[in-house]
Amino acid sequence: MATIDSNKRRYIVGFSVHDAKELTQDGSTVDPLVVVRCLGKEYKTALKTGKSQHVKFEESFIWNDFVVSETEFNMTSIEFELQAANIFFRNTVLGTGKVQLSMVRQRPNHTYVRKQIQLTLEHKLTAKLTVTVFCYGEGDKPPAPDEADENREEKEAQLADLHNAVIGDTGNKNQFSQFYHLFVQVHRAEHLGGGDKTYNPYVSVEFNGHELKNPAARDTHTIAFDDAFRIP
Repeated sequence: MATIDSNKRRYIVGFSVHDAKELTQDGSTVDPLVVVRCLGKEYKTALKTGKSQHVKFEESFIWNDFVVSETEFNMTSIEFELQAANIFFRNTVLGTGKVQLSMVRQRPNHTYVRKQIQLTLEHKLTAKLTVTVFCYGEGDKPPAPDEADENREEKEAQLADLHNAVIGDTGNKNQFSQFYHLFVQVHRAEHLGGGDKTYNPYVSVEFNGHELKNPAARDTHTIAFDDAFRIP
C-alpha cells in the first residue's frame, strides 16, 4: 500500500460549470465547451452547438485524489477555459479564468458558490462564466449544501472590508500570496458640479499600490466612459 509523504496532504476539489454569457462580440455563433484544469488533471464539458450569447452547461465533477504539500496547494488554481470547437483544426480559445484553491478552502463552507468569473484572452475581457468550486483537505469539515449561509457570510465580510471582495486576498499577510486581477468597469458620470459648468473629467482607480487613469474628456459635465480597468 502506498504511503503519503508526511509533508503532503490529501485534498478534494469539486466544481460545477453552470453557464457562460457574452460568448462572441460580433454576434456570430460558436460551438462552445469548457475545459477545466487543475494539478495536471483535465475535464471537458459536453459540446454545445450554435450559441452566440448564452449557453448552459450545468455539469459537475470531483477530483478526490490530489496529494500535495501545503506550499504547492497555496500556489494552485483551478483553471476554466472556454473554447469554440473547430472540426478541422485546433479549438479556438474564447477566454480563461482562474480561482485560487486556498481562497476557496478558507471561505465559509469551503465553497465558492455560483460566482461569475470574468474570462480574459490576451489581457482583454471576453466572456463571463458562472461556476461553483469547493475545496477541502484532510481534517476539514466537508462542505454542506447551504448556499444562502455561505453568501450571507461573504457579503458581511465584504461590507466590513472591500479587500475581502477581491479573489485571492485572504487578509492574512503572513500567508503565501500570488497575483490576482481586480476588474473595475466605469460606465457613466452625469451633471458634474451640478451641470452648470463644464470640466475635463477623467477617472482614477487606485488599489493595493496600483493606480490607473483613463484619458481626460474635454469641456463636458456628462460623459459615458464605458472603460474597463484591470489591476494589476
